[in-house]
Amino acid sequence: MKKSILTVAAFWIFMLAQLANAQDKDGLSVGFVALSSQSAYTSSATNRLLPSLRYQSGPLSIGLPDGIKYRFAQNERISGAVALKALVAPYNSGDADQLSGMKRDMGFDAGITADFTIVRGTTLSIALAQSIGGQDRGQSLRFALRQFVPGLGFPVFFTAGAQMLDQKRGNYRFGVGTNEATADRAAYDVKSASLPFIGLNAIYPLNDRWSMIANAAQTFLPDTVQKSPIVKTSRVSSLMLGVSYRF
Repeated sequence: MKKSILTVAAFWIFMLAQLANAQDKDGLSVGFVALSSQSAYTSSATNRLLPSLRYQSGPLSIGLPDGIKYRFAQNERISGAVALKALVAPYNSGDADQLSGMKRDMGFDAGITADFTIVRGTTLSIALAQSIGGQDRGQSLRFALRQFVPGLGFPVFFTAGAQMLDQKRGNYRFGVGTNEATADRAAYDVKSASLPFIGLNAIYPLNDRWSMIANAAQTFLPDTVQKSPIVKTSRVSSLMLGVSYRF
């Protein structure tokens, strides 16, 4: 069965974005990550080695996988930013038998994010993303509570939250259109969906330039997603380990 790098990249974008928020330092950083992740469309895991790249200068950051991000407000309690980044296609038709003949193209999301420091070490993040250009792939709204874990000698964060998909984004990822229905694959309308997730992120500085980064994450698929004829699991797990060099 063919494994698409596009499916893996969706997890890569989510996880590295969390670690980039924690580092938040000016300069150029490059590195790579080893990623093992499960797809919602198959029960087996996919392993990949992927690059990471980030340049930050004051409120502006550019890189992979974050795209372009500009922080327009920041103080001790609240920060806000706008962003433009790639929306990675969730699958291609060769990833699983039930996806045969189905196609999802990549696109772009414009978004706005806000981070609120509730107490020292505890942050609430809200991110709204809207598909732009060409096909309308809908929008998503993401809430995440990030908690710093003290006493370990290096930054470790526990994250819990949910990503809410509108009908168009839900069908882009998990739906089956009437023109995609076959004798073995019924049409399916996901409508809206909320996907809870948890994650554990860590950054271990090796010296002033080199750092190790790690992440373990799990997303839980609600019934409205699990009932789709193209979905084959109830949750999606991923594990990442990498290194980063800051110039």
